[in-house]
Amino acid sequence: MTTPFLPLTRSTEMPLVTTWMNEALEALSDETHLDFLLFRTSIATRQALWDGRIIDTGSTVKALQKEEELYTRLMLAIPRPVARSLVRHTVAYDSVSSAALGEPLYTYSGRHKGVYVASMAILGRGGKFLTKSELEELIRRLQEYIRAVKVYLKDGAVWKSAADRKVVADVDTMFRVNVAIPGLRWGVTKLNLPKFEALVKMLERYRWNIAADGIPMKQCPLMVGCSQNAVKDRCHSHTPESGMSGTTATWGLTLCLIKAMGLTPEVRTFSVLTTVEKAELPAAEKLVTALAESLVTQHGFNMVEGGGSPDNSTSPNGYAKRHVYGEMSWLSDHAESVVNEARRRIALSDATSKKHSMFPGLALDVIRRIKSPKKKTSVEEVLVRVGQLRKELSEAELAVMSQQRLRSDDPAQAKTQIQDGADDLEEIGFLLGALLRE
Repeated sequence: MTTPFLPLTRSTEMPLVTTWMNEALEALSDETHLDFLLFRTSIATRQALWDGRIIDTGSTVKALQKEEELYTRLMLAIPRPVARSLVRHTVAYDSVSSAALGEPLYTYSGRHKGVYVASMAILGRGGKFLTKSELEELIRRLQEYIRAVKVYLKDGAVWKSAADRKVVADVDTMFRVNVAIPGLRWGVTKLNLPKFEALVKMLERYRWNIAADGIPMKQCPLMVGCSQNAVKDRCHSHTPESGMSGTTATWGLTLCLIKAMGLTPEVRTFSVLTTVEKAELPAAEKLVTALAESLVTQHGFNMVEGGGSPDNSTSPNGYAKRHVYGEMSWLSDHAESVVNEARRRIALSDATSKKHSMFPGLALDVIRRIKSPKKKTSVEEVLVRVGQLRKELSEAELAVMSQQRLRSDDPAQAKTQIQDGADDLEEIGFLLGALLRE
């Protein structure tokens, strides 16, 4: 079933709207999650179209094209409302407005490792960002900051101009106790200067389509990150209250510039995906960065391609798996609905001979493989397996909670059952990846 899709149109509150954004949102309007799953290659194609001279996206493109099973599982695990907020760049606004309606943006807890997104808003505006004139002022101040830094670097990293030093110091001392700054707070060098210049161009892309002044934007550029520990703890490092010593330079600099303008920025963050295997963390960061188009050369603040850091954590994943496969049901629910919808479309395509429209992006030979699959990837087996595993996991949870089936002095056995169920359910992603391989 698909909800009626209404494409975004440019407005003062939503100035940045692209054809690709609307295509992604249309795929996300499919409540069965199948169209979104089939949208993977379109995400890769979109990334390949961006200019990669400043930030190369080749690793992301290759991973999305080749690692089908892994990305199938990750895309099944994303809550659709969260994915829509990423695509629209309305994370802060959606988190506030949905809470005001009594329906908070529901996602993972952030108590485990995974991928998160951060967005800015101005305090007291209900999650909204800047007005047209404020955005123009931000761009002007950023350009002046970069000009002063260029002079500083040209002079051998020595402040020969007191006026230029004041331009930089007035920004760099924001949200900081120690006023004396010998160099540059945000680590601008000749090597990464193009990324700060790209920040100017990125903000201008939002400004170009704002017609009226005085109305704050619902959109804001996003920043995506990952953590090998609890996501909620890492998110705090991006807030002004933390001092921002561990944040992305373009993000921290923008917050300081906004503060220097006399405005009070606030930061909204939440977990997008909880990862349970080492291969998932870098892959999940690639996926979410691509969905949000969050590189500074695109529409966000990230200065490097997602997924560059491996998962070197040594903590056990049992609780994270319990969270993903038991407490939160997006992966299993989406897997079940995808299989049901695939079966429905196959039957309908047989009746109408409209196979291309039933499966956008799938070739006819792929549909034939779905209709006559090998035993291990049969639609029926995947569907039945989802139901079985969810039942097993539920029974194991009850055993831990009530101790009715196990001796009260042996809760570890029940936790082992949960772990085994989670390991089995994890295989659903791989099965579906083979089932829907392009």
